[in-house]
Order: sequence, then structure tokens, then C-alpha cells
Amino acid sequence: MTKMEGEECRGEKGFEHGIALPSLAAVKKGVGVISATATAMGLLSNAGPPDWHPATNEIKMVCREAAKYCKELDVELGKLAVYHSLKKDGVAMHVVGMNTMDLLNSNLNIVYNGITAHEKRVLEHVKEKFFSRLREGHWEGLELKRYNEITAAEDS
Repeated sequence: MTKMEGEECRGEKGFEHGIALPSLAAVKKGVGVISATATAMGLLSNAGPPDWHPATNEIKMVCREAAKYCKELDVELGKLAVYHSLKKDGVAMHVVGMNTMDLLNSNLNIVYNGITAHEKRVLEHVKEKFFSRLREGHWEGLELKRYNEITAAEDS
């Protein structure tokens, strides 16, 4: 992540981490921010992240619980995450990976039509019930820390 004027480019607590939020100072200076974190590498989806995902166990657990809740209500957590990301100010462009035409069409539908009233209620409930309890909603620096621990152990 890029640091600008001492502020880290990352999201707020909980579900708000769906996108990287820019430094307000950077936005005021006309810096365009590109967000590629709407679904947080699969964390914010009903399918869940790959096994190698660098997030903490706490974050993964909360995301699994949120995904289970969404599945029970026939709502895709990833759809809520993309919608939430698109509604945030300060981002010039969003990059979202899609591996099927259905997913592409779903995301285009979000851009042009938003989400249903039912999905909006589920989104608010998910943010309150699950993501508000996270102590830390990002994993910045963990990969570097793990790498340094591994290389230090190998050097010993």
C-alpha cells in the first residue's frame, strides 16, 4: 500500500475494509485512487477466500459467518461488497476480477441498478452484526512479518 503524508491507504473498520480509502490530503491534491479490494481477494464472497489468503484468522472467521448468513438469505456477500465499494467517495476507479459472464453481468447490474431493498437490509445487518466486532479489519504488514520470521529462522 502506498503511504501519503503519513496516512495509510486502507479502509475503515470491519466491512468498510471492502475498499482502500485514500488519504484525504491526497484526494485534495488531485491524486486519483484505484481500488482493487472490493471483495478483498474473495474474503467478502459467499465462496470465501483461497486457502493462502493472508488475512488474520479473526477476519476470516467473521467473513465466513457473514457469508453463511448471506447464503441463508439467498444473498451474495460479494455483491454487497461491490455495491458498498462503489458507494464510497474518494475512489477514482475500481478494479474487480470476474471469472464468469454471470459475474460480469451481476457487477454491471450493480453499477447500473444498485441492489434490492432486501439486499440493502442484509448489507446493513451484516455490517452491524458481523463486521462491527472486528478489532482490526485489515492485514497490512502481516505478509512481510511472516516472511521476515521465515527468513530469520532459515538464517539461524
